[in-house]
Amino acid sequence: MAYRTSYEGLGIEAPDLTTTLTDPVSFDVYIRPDQIGPRKEWPPARFRARNKRLDYLAGLWRGSLGAAIDLGANPVVVNEFKAYSVKLANLLLMSEPTAPGVSVTAETIEELEPNTRVMGDENGLIQVCFDALIDLTRYGGCLLLRLGGGLSVVEPRNWYPTREMGHLFVSPWLSDEAPDIRPDRLDVVWVAESGVTRDTYAFDGETQIGEHLDGELLGDGRVEVVARDPRQGIWGSAKYLEIWAPVAEIARRYSTNSRVLDLFTAPSPVFRQGDLDARARFNVTADDTQIQANQKILEGQLGIITGDTIHLPDDLLDIEYLQPQTEGVAHALAQVEAMNMALRDIAGLPNLQGQTLSGEALKRLYIHFYAETSQIQTTLRLALETLLEAAIDWPHIFDSGLFDAEPVEGRGGPNAVSDPVAEPDTDPEV
Repeated sequence: MAYRTSYEGLGIEAPDLTTTLTDPVSFDVYIRPDQIGPRKEWPPARFRARNKRLDYLAGLWRGSLGAAIDLGANPVVVNEFKAYSVKLANLLLMSEPTAPGVSVTAETIEELEPNTRVMGDENGLIQVCFDALIDLTRYGGCLLLRLGGGLSVVEPRNWYPTREMGHLFVSPWLSDEAPDIRPDRLDVVWVAESGVTRDTYAFDGETQIGEHLDGELLGDGRVEVVARDPRQGIWGSAKYLEIWAPVAEIARRYSTNSRVLDLFTAPSPVFRQGDLDARARFNVTADDTQIQANQKILEGQLGIITGDTIHLPDDLLDIEYLQPQTEGVAHALAQVEAMNMALRDIAGLPNLQGQTLSGEALKRLYIHFYAETSQIQTTLRLALETLLEAAIDWPHIFDSGLFDAEPVEGRGGPNAVSDPVAEPDTDPEV
């Protein structure tokens, strides 16, 4: 059960989703091909928990903590999720993967997925690895599809595996004939041992599959499911679930601080004046409503204090300013710093800016990052080698030579040194 905690005095309520996000969600659910066709309901209810989890993880990538997290009218959310995935992928791909001797034709299936990459050169392999690393950290796994001369990373939210008959990728989309913004077509790509087919159906945009509209053969294909450890059945563990709690807490504190500072940063003037005197001075008439009267008085008082000097009329006794009490902001910022430290520890991304340590020194300083990313990189590399049927040369960034102790032509750099005990900047960043 989720519970709600009030921000006393501010009217803000923020639910805690930790309990729901830590609930186990099984990805070991399978589709039967006969469940896809005219007048069939889509998707089957047993995929509801899996799809909801994947949708929420996709929302975190976009920087949304979800509608259930009430951060007020102007939420302040630092998108650490996307930053983590992109930084990790960019860092690991500073050591570029290559597949010597592999020649892949330009026969592609560009319409299958927007992220289809053409394997015709090394840059194509780099782009596939980038997309795969993003999905491994975002969703806990990625799906690699080899079809003809194309290699793509397929969206897991469209994935429906069968037990023994391959994989189906079901994608709703909006045709030119759609009457509104709801998807009116459903593409079903079935990757089986006998080959790959694509069928297009009408769709009501919600739950009902309509008539079969088109079908085609796409050739031979193969899917590799790559899971991030620790694995949970056929899928893996998303890193976003580990860093969610500190990011959500930071967003709460920042959003609350923003509202507090907007409301209470400026000193509030207090006028000591009788109500009748105020109504007379600021031309409040008997026909004015209470709201109109208050507006006239407030505008008149504002005019008194906005000049270079303040003149106190005879009927105005005094003006004083109440200073804001914002000690809570400092306490909230201390909480943010504590959460940032927890976030750095969980994410483990090293801050290498300005460091001149060798690769061996960096491996010792950032042993947990090295171990975790080596596992991810090795798992992805083995899956790619299975699809390409060729060896891939992709050393870890700390083993690549970029941080060689002695500069070598084409490797290392002018600032590379061999001192493993040099003082690094030990403040890692997300």
